Amino acid sequence: MSMRKRSSKLLFILAIFCLPFCGCNDGNGNFGDPLPYVFVQEQISISSLEAQPLTVRDGTFIYWKGGLSGLIVYRKRQGEYETFERMSPAIGNCTVLVDPTGFYMEDTCAKVRFNFDGTVSGGAVGLLRRYSTNFDGFRIIISN
Repeated sequence: MSMRKRSSKLLFILAIFCLPFCGCNDGNGNFGDPLPYVFVQEQISISSLEAQPLTVRDGTFIYWKGGLSGLIVYRKRQGEYETFERMSPAIGNCTVLVDPTGFYMEDTCAKVRFNFDGTVSGGAVGLLRRYSTNFDGFRIIISN
């Protein structure tokens, strides 16, 4: 077998084995996340005073500690929550705030809008980082 054929075969075999480990998605919907990694492990008691807004109705949110610039914990439906990083991927030092209407989140510098369903408008370089969020009936557990 010629050296060229052998090299091609070896490259093909390496590609087959490496492709599963080269995905862009981290499992939380973050494709090509430009923000640095930070360990997140938070628990919020749903009966705490800070979590009170999350018990009222769907579409409510709270700001919470953790992440790079804090977290936005959003109630989709009763018992179902989403958590987003507050540091914007558009301009790293800018904070994301929930618009007063509660319909979307906005980067305070670039004025990029991030919808709670994961879509973006306004030229963002990426999606907001989402963290794994689980509810056990008593606590909201946030991690990455």
